[in-house]
Amino acid sequence: MGRRTHFLIGTVYLLLGGALVATSFGWNPFGNFFGGETEVPAKNKAPTKDGIPIDGPSAKK
Repeated sequence: MGRRTHFLIGTVYLLLGGALVATSFGWNPFGNFFGGETEVPAKNKAPTKDGIPIDGPSAKK
């Protein structure tokens, strides 16, 4: 392999390694391209913690 090719491949590996370290610190190379933005729901529109209502045993009269 020639010197220039070796240098080019080494530079690419260093750039990829730097990008990998940067993503571990929170850098997102694609920004909001995937997934879009999220919004905090208003308090009256937030989901409740009750979950799904479960039918209990029927009361016999």
